[in-house]
Amino acid sequence: MQINKTEDGTMRLEVGQALGAQQAREVWELLQKAEGSPLTIDAAATDHVGAQCLQLLLSAKHLWEKQGHAFRVETSEAFSEALTVCGLTDEFTCAEGAA
Repeated sequence: MQINKTEDGTMRLEVGQALGAQQAREVWELLQKAEGSPLTIDAAATDHVGAQCLQLLLSAKHLWEKQGHAFRVETSEAFSEALTVCGLTDEFTCAEGAA
């Protein structure tokens, strides 16, 4: 998992294959580093998504919107399915197939 700043000033958080309870703390710490900037979550390679990380990302999305910053998610099929199962499909601006 890593976070980088792109040329246009957007922070890009690459989350890797798993977004479960064990990754939640690291995701939270990296989100704190990105606060105040537009953010793209790269979950294109993610094959496991837990409810804890979805809840964390949903909270972050609402914070970003409140602060007037873009919050975008590049999803894998597994990530998109997790959003659907949890009823969160309409909550995120996603771009599937970025993998």
